[in-house]
Amino acid sequence: MERTGNHATHGTTKKVPAQVFLKEQQYLKPVTTINITEEIITRAVRKDNTVLYKSNRYSVPMGTYQPEKQLKIIEQNDRVILQDIKDDQTIAEHPLCKERGRLIQNNNHCRDHRAKIEELYEQTLELLGNNEQAATFLTGIRQDKPRYVRDQYQLLQKLSKQTSAELMERAIIYCLERSIYSAVDCRDVALWLSEQTAEEEEASSLETPEWLKIRAEKRDVGTAYAHLTGGEA
Repeated sequence: MERTGNHATHGTTKKVPAQVFLKEQQYLKPVTTINITEEIITRAVRKDNTVLYKSNRYSVPMGTYQPEKQLKIIEQNDRVILQDIKDDQTIAEHPLCKERGRLIQNNNHCRDHRAKIEELYEQTLELLGNNEQAATFLTGIRQDKPRYVRDQYQLLQKLSKQTSAELMERAIIYCLERSIYSAVDCRDVALWLSEQTAEEEEASSLETPEWLKIRAEKRDVGTAYAHLTGGEA
C-alpha cells in the first residue's frame, strides 16, 4: 500500500491517493457513536408451525413454516410478538407464558386458509378466461408473492371486470413473456395497451385527404398503340 496503492499515480484520476486524502481530511467529520441497545432475538419456525421461546412453544399460522425461515421475537408488556425479519410484519402475538413446556396456541392458526386461496384462484381463473396463459400467470403470482396472493387475485378480479377479455389476455401474455408475476404490473400493462389501441383507432379514423382519393386514368394500351400507328386494335 505504501509503495503502490497510496503513492502511485492513479491511472484514471491521474492523482496520488495519499495527496488527495490529505486534502480530504480537512473536511472529514467524526462519526457519531451509535449504541444498539435492542437485543434482536430470532427463532426458527418449526415444522409444526410453532416457535420455541423460553422453553415454551408459540403457534404461528399454518403454512408459515419454510426451510430455514426465522422470525424475530419481541417481548413487550407481557406479550410475545413474532415478526417477519424482512419487513417487521407481525405474524403472531401471544400472552407471555411464565411456565415451561407449554404450547401457547391461537386456534385460528390451526385453520388451513389454503382452501380459501384455492377457491379464490378458481374464481380468478374463470374471470380471466380459464386458459393456459391465465393459469400460468396465477400460479406464478402464487409462488412469487405467497403472502400477498389474496390481494393480487382480488386486484385481477377487479381488473377483469373493467377491461375487455382480449386486452386482459394481451396483458397477461406480455407479462409472461417477461417473467412478470404481479397484478399491479399487469394492470399497468393493460392500461398501456389500452392507450396504444385508442391511439391506433384514432389514427385510422382520420378522414383521408382529398388528394389521396385521386386516381389516375387507365386506358387500354393496345388501343392507344394501334391508334398511334394507324392500325387496328
